[in-house]
Amino acid sequence: MTTPPQRRNEWAKLSPAISQKVANAEELLSARRQEIQEKNKNSNTSTPWSTEKHPTPAPHTNPTPTPVPHNTQEHTDPPVTHTIKETTTTEPPTQHNTQEQPQRNTRRAALAEENPEQQQKRLNTRETAAEDKPKLLALRATLIGLSVPLLTFFLSLKLVASSTFLWIEYHRSAFPKDRYGFDTQDRLTYGNYGLDYIFNLAPASYLSSIKNLEGKKLFLDSEVQHMTDVKHLMLTLTVLAIMSIISALLCARTLSLRAPGIIRRSIWYGNLFTALILAVLAIIAITGWDVFFTQFHHIFFPQGNWQFRESDTLIRLYPPQFWVDAALVFCTLCLSTIAALAAITWPTTYRKIQEEKRKQERQELRQKLAG
Repeated sequence: MTTPPQRRNEWAKLSPAISQKVANAEELLSARRQEIQEKNKNSNTSTPWSTEKHPTPAPHTNPTPTPVPHNTQEHTDPPVTHTIKETTTTEPPTQHNTQEQPQRNTRRAALAEENPEQQQKRLNTRETAAEDKPKLLALRATLIGLSVPLLTFFLSLKLVASSTFLWIEYHRSAFPKDRYGFDTQDRLTYGNYGLDYIFNLAPASYLSSIKNLEGKKLFLDSEVQHMTDVKHLMLTLTVLAIMSIISALLCARTLSLRAPGIIRRSIWYGNLFTALILAVLAIIAITGWDVFFTQFHHIFFPQGNWQFRESDTLIRLYPPQFWVDAALVFCTLCLSTIAALAAITWPTTYRKIQEEKRKQERQELRQKLAG
């Protein structure tokens, strides 16, 4: 059977091995098998690193099976060698590491972009941290210590000048009665007006507009003026107390870490100074109460408008016994505060050991920074 020329040309395009004319399909198939065998040989010889032996594909035969002789040996497949590739298992990076790496790269890039002036500033900051000496340490410790007596006296005075103390004082059996007609309820009402006035921001009309049952002014103009002077004094003490708290907090900032024990010692010495002031005032008041009371008013009220008659409203509401009791309660409150602060800041052995331990830790940190 012959092949048409057109089909032979198409077969020649399909297989480059066909370079001669073939007469039938069998010759074409034989040429194709030879080409496949040559390709398999070339592939086996061109990869010497391959460990597996690829068997050569059997030539295509007719569909009819050929009998195998009985004396032939059984076909045994060549042993297949399996190469196990050793894989090194590495732990996947944790989330912490994956987050830190971009941050480190960002910091390195920022440091690389810094100009010499910024680098010098960073170096100076590092040296300052290595020295770790708080600025104005003595001044800050002094301000903390001075705030202790001011706050102690102010808080004690505020507790004395309260409606609670007024109620207790007026209901005390030994408290003198008013000889001009005020009962306990009248004293509580009008006495609270006076205490409220010295702590609020109301004008003088707050007191001058108060009238008694007869429609007359309850407080004289001189009494209103004296209470206004007391009001200014109390407002000044309030402002000083607030400023003292703020300055003490600002001064104590970072001192607990950078200067262990400074805050405790400052409060301790301030508390001793408070006790000393209170002791001096108590001795003067005990030895001569009238002299102490008069000199006190001369110092804080030099205007001289603080002396009144027994029939005036201020004396009826706040008689001399009231001020004696107020002074005793004031001293008791101050002593209680002093005792509490002394218990908190007493230089015990345990506290000294803990402060020394923190100092050693700060010293080690400074050495690391310096290195």
